[in-house]
Amino acid sequence: AAAKESQKDFNTKNHFVLVSGHSGSGKTRLVEEVKNHLLRDDWVVLTSSFEKLQSNHPLTPIFSSVEKFFATLVQKSKLRKGAKSRNEGHRIRDIINSVQTKIPSADLIALSYLVPSLGLLLS
Repeated sequence: AAAKESQKDFNTKNHFVLVSGHSGSGKTRLVEEVKNHLLRDDWVVLTSSFEKLQSNHPLTPIFSSVEKFFATLVQKSKLRKGAKSRNEGHRIRDIINSVQTKIPSADLIALSYLVPSLGLLLS
């Protein structure tokens, strides 16, 4: 019973993982393997690479990963073919509805400038 409760807690909470190491140590490979496994289980996974982002703005890695997430949703919303894609279409609509109900309209407009794919999804 404790194991089931622990699994339930794990499945209902947000998680953050930071992977660090020397160049060429396999960080990207590890992240991709874990990401692919989690995506098969319908997790939402955001990734970013700090070294690739040359910006003085401290939130650039966060905006970059959120932009990649919404860009993926834009791509998937354009490719709604087959049963699996219909399920993804429902999931995309659920995400859009959640964003629209939890973030005030004026804030969404401002956020769309920082995360252009979000603006594409909401238009």
